[in-house]
Amino acid sequence: MVAVLGLLALGLVYAEPLLLAAAVVPTAYVAYGAVSSLPSEVSLAVERSLEAGPVAPGETVGVTLRITNVGDAVVPDLRVVDGVPRELVVVDGSPRAAVALRPGSSTEVTYEVVARRGEFGFTDPAVTVRSLAGGDRANLTVDPDGADAVECTRPAALPAPVRAAPRRVGQTTSDRGGEGLEFHSTREYRPGDARARVNWRQYAKSGKR
Repeated sequence: MVAVLGLLALGLVYAEPLLLAAAVVPTAYVAYGAVSSLPSEVSLAVERSLEAGPVAPGETVGVTLRITNVGDAVVPDLRVVDGVPRELVVVDGSPRAAVALRPGSSTEVTYEVVARRGEFGFTDPAVTVRSLAGGDRANLTVDPDGADAVECTRPAALPAPVRAAPRRVGQTTSDRGGEGLEFHSTREYRPGDARARVNWRQYAKSGKR
């Protein structure tokens, strides 16, 4: 590289086209190699989080996947696809992202899935890093921290809303007698019955107590 810079300097000083050409070609080659190669070490931290609490079938669950570049080199092209359970359908957002990350910076992938009855586990995210020119690439294996499954409880296991009993006014049929203003049932007169219990209207019609 020092020799290339020396040729370039001489070409500029003496305005010699041959020297400039001899310096430009290797300089371009070195520059292309720099943008077409991956960093020597890529280090990422991945964490997945879900909305708190179990859900019922049919409800949506928010998922957030956070990726942080904890290395010392810039990641010029990062492609991420979260491992969504095959049984769950994404209804909002996307489990995919394509970003560039500086050292210490983070990005988030957010989406929502529809819950189904049962427990469904995530798989590890698919992570691919590429060079700036796209000529070099590598697939990384990451084990995310945080949530690893969507839990969907049965509807009966969820707290049921308390509903007040309806208050209705009117007659109620019963097979037991009680206090009231009307007769529940009648029987024939028996000696010793109180006079107040005699159906005098019936007695006036039939002559029987």
